[in-house]
Amino acid sequence: LVEVENRQVIEDLIKQPALAKSNYGIVHHNSYDARGVDVALIYQKGRFVVTDHYEKDIKIFNEEGHRSYTRGVLVVKGLLDGEKTAVFVNHWPSRSGGEARSYPRRAAAATVLKTEMDRLIAEDPSIKLIAMGDFNDDPVSPSIKKVLGSVAEPEQLSDKTPYYNLMTKMYKAGVATLGYRDAPNLFDQIIVSKNFYSPEKLSAGYTVFKTEVFAPSYMKNSEGQWKGYPLRSWDGDRFTNGYSDHFPVFTVMQREHKR
Repeated sequence: LVEVENRQVIEDLIKQPALAKSNYGIVHHNSYDARGVDVALIYQKGRFVVTDHYEKDIKIFNEEGHRSYTRGVLVVKGLLDGEKTAVFVNHWPSRSGGEARSYPRRAAAATVLKTEMDRLIAEDPSIKLIAMGDFNDDPVSPSIKKVLGSVAEPEQLSDKTPYYNLMTKMYKAGVATLGYRDAPNLFDQIIVSKNFYSPEKLSAGYTVFKTEVFAPSYMKNSEGQWKGYPLRSWDGDRFTNGYSDHFPVFTVMQREHKR
């Protein structure tokens, strides 16, 4: 979850009847973000056992040299149905001030994420990594492609390039999760380590089955200038009774079922 106001709203969310039956737990840290916006993870306690969690700070500075406070990268380590897994929840600095001018802030976030992912793999090559969230950049942006070093095809995975961006093909096909100034973007992404993507080796545990953008008609504007765009909750100071200015994304994992 990104753009979380506080822990209470997450607790209210998991108490909703549709979610309460699944017995969700929460990992949430108060961030240094100037607007009080946080990231969080909810997980089914019966499927995922948390063994450690922490937030990696992203230190960025404005043109005057003063610290700009933003969300850190939330790292949650645990056992997913017995498999060692780490999840990285991201909400990188925005494009405020323009894409090029604000790029160094996202490059700094990418460096923090890559450093921590590399460190966990070096400590234990068997651990599976999932990085997800709102990166405020597209899959082909330099922060994702060059700094993080994610690849667009599973055939490109190697020890030197171990991270596969599940959204690159969708982006190149014109799929988007938001529209800004009448331009489509796919900022919401899921990136996995190479040991998560080996469909020919189902016996090796969880692998990727499919990844999609969830964009049903009720979450879209049905008319006007922004027809087809996400139906956001607020338009300026006007409440629109919508959902979000981004469509959510999801990935389905699979593994061999043993009777």
